[in-house]
This record gives sequence, structure tokens and C-alpha cells, in this order.
Amino acid sequence: MGGDIMFKGKTGKIYHLRVNDLNHVWGSGNDKLTTEVIVQLDSEPKDEAFGFELRADDPNLPSRLSMLSVLRDAYINKLTVTLGFNIDQGKKCGHLKRIDLTQTP
Repeated sequence: MGGDIMFKGKTGKIYHLRVNDLNHVWGSGNDKLTTEVIVQLDSEPKDEAFGFELRADDPNLPSRLSMLSVLRDAYINKLTVTLGFNIDQGKKCGHLKRIDLTQTP
């Protein structure tokens, strides 16, 4: 990432959850993610995606495995989530930092 990084949040239901091996790319050009987890929301344009890495040498691995579990549960149960992510201004692919689950009353 570079440029003006912003922390943003988006809310919706997960319509696409991808988990893959290392070095798989989502996006193109200078607006892409090389992460092991990719998620897309039904409330956002189809070219917007958010992701995070699952690397054995990452001190955040335990929390990221928990994030993946929350995403999987939200996807299976069609729960509303709010994703918190860092994104460069003008880009459509961001790095996921937080997941909030929301129950509809």
C-alpha cells in the first residue's frame, strides 16, 4: 500500500469468500491484493474486495484465523457484517483489519 491510506468501514452480507494458497492475486494493475483470504459484500460493487494474509511468521496469525472463522460463519448463516479495512485513496481493494457481526432485531 502507498499514498493516502484511509481506514474505512462497509456493511453488508458476504456473497464471496475465497481462501487460497500463497501468491494468488485478486484485482489487477496497481489495485490488487496478494492475500490468502478475500471477501466481497453484496452491498458493494463487484470489483471491490477486502483481504488479509494467513502467514505462519505473522504475529497476528491467531487473530486472523479467528477473523476467517467469523467470516465463514457469517457467510454460511447469511449474517450482516461490517468490515473495517485500510485502503489507498481511489482504490477498490483494501486490507481487512476488523470484522463486526450485526444481528437484525
